[in-house]
Amino acid sequence: MIASNTRQLEKLGRPTSPFDLEVPREHARDARWVESRLVGEMEFRQWTSDGRLRHPAWRGMRPDRDPLSVVLPAAQ
Repeated sequence: MIASNTRQLEKLGRPTSPFDLEVPREHARDARWVESRLVGEMEFRQWTSDGRLRHPAWRGMRPDRDPLSVVLPAAQ
């Protein structure tokens, strides 16, 4: 399953961030960017003060979800 996810993501690779806001260098240093065409599920403890996930854990791909239907939950 992991190899399949990796192949899907490799096909969508891009050289730059797909985000409108610049990602701080310390967070982007080891990033590998992809086009936003798939949906994945994350579990996390809370939002940080700068709007990032604290203790994120990958739960898996969500092929049943359309990327356009995903709404980012409000930071709390």
